[in-house]
Amino acid sequence: MESSLRASPTRVLSLWTLLLGCFNIAGLRPGSVIAESLDMVTVSAVAGGDATLPCDTRSTQASDVLLLVVWYKNDVPLYSYDGRIKGPSAHWADDVLGGRARWHAATPSSLRIRDVIPTDRAMYRCRVDFKISPTRNHKILLDVIELPEKPKIFDERDKEIIGVAGPYEESTSLKLTCVVSGGKPMPKVRWWRDDKVIATLAPVDDGSRLSILELRIPKLTRDYYEAVYTCTADNTVLAPPLRVNVQIQIYLRPLFVEILAREQPLSVGQTSELACKAVGARPPAVITWWMDDRQMSVTAIQKNSDDKNETISFLRWTPRMDQDGRTLTCRAAHVSLEHSTIETSVTLNLHYVPIVSLQLGSKLNPNDIEEGDDVYFECIVRSNPPAYKVVWEHDGQIMTHNQRAGVIAGSAHLALQGVNRSQAGKYACTASNVEGDGKSPPVNLQVIYKPVCVATATAIVGAAINEPTKVTCEVDAFPPPKNFQWTLNNSMGTLEIEAEKFTIDGKGRSVLSYTPASEKDYGSLACRATNLAGQQMEACRYSLLPAVRPDPLSNCSSVNLTDDSAEIRCAAGYDGGLQTSYIVEVWESKNLVANVSTALPAWILRGLGSGKSLKLVFYAYNARGRSETNMMRINTLARLALHTGA
Repeated sequence: MESSLRASPTRVLSLWTLLLGCFNIAGLRPGSVIAESLDMVTVSAVAGGDATLPCDTRSTQASDVLLLVVWYKNDVPLYSYDGRIKGPSAHWADDVLGGRARWHAATPSSLRIRDVIPTDRAMYRCRVDFKISPTRNHKILLDVIELPEKPKIFDERDKEIIGVAGPYEESTSLKLTCVVSGGKPMPKVRWWRDDKVIATLAPVDDGSRLSILELRIPKLTRDYYEAVYTCTADNTVLAPPLRVNVQIQIYLRPLFVEILAREQPLSVGQTSELACKAVGARPPAVITWWMDDRQMSVTAIQKNSDDKNETISFLRWTPRMDQDGRTLTCRAAHVSLEHSTIETSVTLNLHYVPIVSLQLGSKLNPNDIEEGDDVYFECIVRSNPPAYKVVWEHDGQIMTHNQRAGVIAGSAHLALQGVNRSQAGKYACTASNVEGDGKSPPVNLQVIYKPVCVATATAIVGAAINEPTKVTCEVDAFPPPKNFQWTLNNSMGTLEIEAEKFTIDGKGRSVLSYTPASEKDYGSLACRATNLAGQQMEACRYSLLPAVRPDPLSNCSSVNLTDDSAEIRCAAGYDGGLQTSYIVEVWESKNLVANVSTALPAWILRGLGSGKSLKLVFYAYNARGRSETNMMRINTLARLALHTGA
């Protein structure tokens, strides 16, 4: 006992102070007056927080001195402050406080308790002793509030929801349950959306220590997409409400789909791009392209808007001709919802180069068109956009309308009145639109006409007695003639030549091999051909004469004379009825410079040399011999000297 007093004088002083306080409380101090406050102050504090218990230590007398402050919890001393002692020893606290309390003497004076616990809930009394003034007592009721646990949200399957609820399908119902555990007093539970209270549960203490509030939505619409609901729980204004948020996730069907219009029309054979937009699907819709209910195999690029509300699919493909007029469909579907597909369609109106075909009039037989018949063609054009012009061609040459010549050219028909053989050949029509020009395959017009001679003049044929001579009869006819008739008219009359003596090549020619045996076998040969159109009207005629040597050349002259060359032309005489060659000899003095033979009496002589005086000798030659010669002189030009000075 003694050692204890020596070791802790402060402790002895505190006990003495409490005993003195007990005397005062009992009213045993002579001349003392006890004054008690009749009012009680309620102080609320949150468990785990701080509590401030006020106690007024101001005296009504200026010269008065504070002696002692004693705090009681349910009339049990808890804390004291001795104003007569300086330093930390002036404070005493019971172990039940665990060092959590501290007296603050500065005005307004108070006892502050840290880390408040539920057992701190009690009636506190503050006793203040002065040197002069009477003792004062203050009553403080400390209410310790226990916060509830943070709310938890559960779905219909009693699964706790953290952050996001769902996803739910559009038009279905929703039930969320907010569960709050604990809290003293019992908390108020509320559901909020956009700072607006949706549902409220008043505090109910049924002994379960649970507060349960349901949120029901009978039909989820687009208005609830990604809506954020908040469940709050609060039982005091000293702390903010406890809250938990949940976002509603909903699968939304696409609202509408459309194929976006293009500025330029689609053209066959040209790579084009189409766009289809779907709006309203969550998550974004999957867009596919279809052609007449068959999904297209082309690759389409799909892009979503930043807010995911719009999806655009870009179809890049090359339209074909067979797709014109077909139905192109864009379908938007939800990846998870059944019966959510919507679609839109367009009928393809493709632009293309005119497709053109040409045909003879339906009443015409292409194998039976004769000279003088009327012929007409029909140009059949398939075009989008419509063709703005049609051009007709004959053998590659553009035809023009010429009614006087019997050519009537229109946009769809071509008429040839009284057709003649020159109008036979290949016909085509070309139609043009903004996409380009389309040309029809050519149609061959065959005009049947009787044979006519290719050479209209009477030819002279020279033939030697007992030597075979070939005479060629060539006619122009369609179709080519298959029959020829040769006759000889002489002093004996007109004789038909046997078919064994001539040949027919099927190309409009007949070659007669004729050998005169005597003078009486000469005369006039005639050739007539026959085809489908009939027999040749005017025969091809040949004068069959005895073969002789050719006549000499005449009228020879130099056409172009240079310093090294000369161009010479002569007029030919009678060739003797045989194939004839024409020869020029070039002489310089007595030297033969050149000897040139040609089939026609015209020569170009080169390499003659400049400044030469030359003699030219001309003659004709056939199987019967050589004609008489003809001569002329020429002088080649002198070559100009090179100039080396100005």
